[in-house]
Amino acid sequence: DVSDTALIMLLKRAQPLIEADLLRIDHALRIFSETHKNTVMLGRTILQAAPPITLGLKAAGWLAAIRRGREQLSRAFAEALVIQFGGAVGTLAAFGRQGMDVAREVAAELRLGFPDAPWHTHRDRLAGLVCASAIVTGSLGKMARDISLLMQNEVGEAVEPQSEDRGGSSTMPHKRNPTGCAITLAAANQMSGLVASYLSAMLQEHERSVGASQSEWPTVAAAMQATAS
Repeated sequence: DVSDTALIMLLKRAQPLIEADLLRIDHALRIFSETHKNTVMLGRTILQAAPPITLGLKAAGWLAAIRRGREQLSRAFAEALVIQFGGAVGTLAAFGRQGMDVAREVAAELRLGFPDAPWHTHRDRLAGLVCASAIVTGSLGKMARDISLLMQNEVGEAVEPQSEDRGGSSTMPHKRNPTGCAITLAAANQMSGLVASYLSAMLQEHERSVGASQSEWPTVAAAMQATAS
């Protein structure tokens, strides 16, 4: 109970950090899309030239996907941020008739939700959060993939912002590498494996599992770190 609730409290601390960054992206893409609503560029299908589009439309597509992912992630956090308090087997028998009252008081003190039943071996809420994190990270990765392709020298339609400590090469000074895209794609590429690992850990026995819950802790941490990065 303590370990599960501690994990939930850490997730509660992570939520506003991740959501603040997603709101910054939302704001930036709204401005970018409006600014470039008439900037014509080549459309591409199956990596080949297609009819023209606008850069604003492309950015609006990024924005819409990330906004959907942010809303889904927010709902998943709301579902997951509940206390785990069931005692040895979920009956709260050690507290006698006061078990539910104690559980509600602990939930109130920790400012967490109070679930309809103990969930120690029911990991669906956390699974939903990991999956929602993967979806929003995947949408960010799609945007990064597009930008990195547009940054190729033979295309040259977009560039990341440049600074002394970003995007340069120690041996090829002409280069402007897509470093932000690289970080985003690295995070997105991790998420499918993390989702698979978490879903595998859902198969837990009876009222307390043998190894499954312990194996998922680093998976949840890695999913949050990848999403945040």
